[in-house]
Amino acid sequence: MQIAGAHDVPVTDEIFKATDRGAAILATSWLDDYLIAAIKSKLLDDKDTIKKLFKPSGALGGLSVKTDVGFVLKLYGKETRDDLHHIAGVRNLFAHWSKTIDFGSRDIRTAFEKLTITDRIFAAHEGHEPKARQTGSPLNPPFKTLTPSGETIAPKMRFTISASV
Repeated sequence: MQIAGAHDVPVTDEIFKATDRGAAILATSWLDDYLIAAIKSKLLDDKDTIKKLFKPSGALGGLSVKTDVGFVLKLYGKETRDDLHHIAGVRNLFAHWSKTIDFGSRDIRTAFEKLTITDRIFAAHEGHEPKARQTGSPLNPPFKTLTPSGETIAPKMRFTISASV
């Protein structure tokens, strides 16, 4: 998924201005919207049935189910499916914990380090070496990703890229 047009610019602006918690929740909601659109494009156009399927309590209401349906519809491969599940996991940590957390929190970093999509994107660029992704100890992982030009990507930005590709 990429920015589809001018209507997405306000969402991206809000994500970048938000707290880590807000950015994770909003970026994942944005991803969910695009995943719904991609799945709907493969289904029979029956508005009533689709509305029932995609309502929050419907058979395709949850992000995890939509992630698996997108995979079996061949919208993406196994690695992307796994990344989408990890993105949902990070979002759930932010959404359901009442303690103060951010992308620097140990539990978030541990879940976040499972994402590979940014590495796969940058690996397509000549000269980028995936080993540039560095992790530290489980207690204090200094997680970072380097772009092909050698710039460090902050965790919030890495998550946002992962959720918007």
